[in-house]
Amino acid sequence: MAGATIGQRIAVYRRRRGLSQAAVAGLVGRSESWLSQVERGIRSVDRLSVLLDLARVLHVEVDDLTGKAWQYAPNGASTIAGLDAVSRALSRYPHVVGDRNAPDDSAEQLRQRVSQAHRDYQAADYQRVIDALPDLLAGVDQLYLAGDRDTAASVLYVEAYVACAKALTKLGAAEPAAVAADRAALAAGQNDSLAVRGMAIYQVVCALLRGNRTAEAEDLAGALDAAEAVDVDRLPTGLRSRRAQVHLDVAWAQSQRKRDADAVLHLLEAERIAPETIRFNVIARETLREILARQRRRPSSTLTNLAARAGALE
Repeated sequence: MAGATIGQRIAVYRRRRGLSQAAVAGLVGRSESWLSQVERGIRSVDRLSVLLDLARVLHVEVDDLTGKAWQYAPNGASTIAGLDAVSRALSRYPHVVGDRNAPDDSAEQLRQRVSQAHRDYQAADYQRVIDALPDLLAGVDQLYLAGDRDTAASVLYVEAYVACAKALTKLGAAEPAAVAADRAALAAGQNDSLAVRGMAIYQVVCALLRGNRTAEAEDLAGALDAAEAVDVDRLPTGLRSRRAQVHLDVAWAQSQRKRDADAVLHLLEAERIAPETIRFNVIARETLREILARQRRRPSSTLTNLAARAGALE
């Protein structure tokens, strides 16, 4: 949403959550008329407390609403302990200095520790992730360099640095997050798995966005071609939601590149796989609304019927 105003951003995130103006306005203690004027750019949001309330209701960060990084006044925000230790770990270059000692942990032990880091991240236990990262990164470094960089060691290395990048990005440490994501991407480039490459590139894009490097993030997100190559039919037949979600994600990405015809095809395929995914998914509705808004001619019956089934015409 490069170039969008705060009001336009609020409107997009509100629709993605499937909330009405009246609902959001009520949750932040304002009138529906006030929010309507904000979204149309007639008035501004001039209080940080209101922005914080809007971000909480819309489940986004304040940065997402303002379009730029912000911070508290000095001493106004707490800093999680251990970030310096992680930064020092990322400043090590064992492949350059010749540190090829065998890791203290076995490959299986490291695999369990990497999995635990991802579980802790999903549980929002960021302090535990940060505490574990310095030793964990050292271990996967040694495993990766001491062996022949086989597929298993490569995947483990990528997964560890992705966990690091995710945690640092979440905590707003943009520069070290970009370093960790870059390490993951370089290793993933030597791996044949599209899933591993996609995981690494996704994290690089997240780190770039956190650092307000949107143009670079958009260029790198050209990995859309790789997403198009994903064969969802190879997923277990019972994972209908997951198969449909791949098409929804690609449809959204295509719409951001203004490839509306391709986006509609993916939305139709998602509907074929799991009709309720389209009917109840706010991202699908928002994607269809954006496509409809760009139509210079009368939309096709295929598009309008799909939008009607998704509830995007309400």
